[in-house]
Amino acid sequence: MTSADDPASAGWHLDKRVPLALIITIFMQTVGAVWFAADLANSVENNTDRIAEIRKKAVGRDRSTGQINERLIRLEEDVKHGNKLLEELVREQRRQSNTIRP
Repeated sequence: MTSADDPASAGWHLDKRVPLALIITIFMQTVGAVWFAADLANSVENNTDRIAEIRKKAVGRDRSTGQINERLIRLEEDVKHGNKLLEELVREQRRQSNTIRP
């Protein structure tokens, strides 16, 4: 057997018995797979951008929440101080009213 008669050494070839519909189907599936992969890559990129934006907003909210908490703590301390002063005033008024009565 010569090398020309050996099908393995002849190289790649397409047999005429392969239907054209099969070739078109395989081509279309390949195009669809590439299209799907490109769309998936685009979706991943968009999601990455949106996640970065959401993280930036969350950091800003954390900062403003911290500032609000600080203000709330200060207000609570002011209210406690006001309550102490009010209690002292009430005690003083009672003391004075008790001393004025005959």
